[in-house]
Amino acid sequence: MKRINIWSLVAMLCFGLTACGENLGGDDNGGNGGNDSKVAIAGEWGIVSWNGAEPVFDIYVDFNEDGTFEMYQQVYSLTYELFTGHYVADKGIINGSYSDGSAWKCSYKYTVDKDEAGVQRLTLDSEETIVVTSVYTATEIPAEVKAEASETRAMEVEPFL
Repeated sequence: MKRINIWSLVAMLCFGLTACGENLGGDDNGGNGGNDSKVAIAGEWGIVSWNGAEPVFDIYVDFNEDGTFEMYQQVYSLTYELFTGHYVADKGIINGSYSDGSAWKCSYKYTVDKDEAGVQRLTLDSEETIVVTSVYTATEIPAEVKAEASETRAMEVEPFL
């Protein structure tokens, strides 16, 4: 279970990306850095790929422009668990901490671009010895996911990041 948790974490913020495409809110060097970093990743995202394959778990993340996030994950149980905290996105790197003060397991390189269909995509590459790549697309987090998630329950398990 610990191995899955580490991979999940990597996938999530799972968020330092190696995608190609249009530069959305980044700097002139092709990265998503500088003052527009939070704007570039701000929004609701749903996981679509984990290391090039369809994930066997479900994750939604809402990155707010004020530097806070809510992560809804269905990894270790049949219900969604809610994790909240703060993040910093700068020069193509994102890292953060949870509301209880514990840091994410690692930082992530990230990119924001559009896929072939024109859908906004967030790619995260973990900054670990073995890089894990997770890809998210812009999507509205379903109301039933938000209603089901329990922060109390979530504090009893390790988060994905």
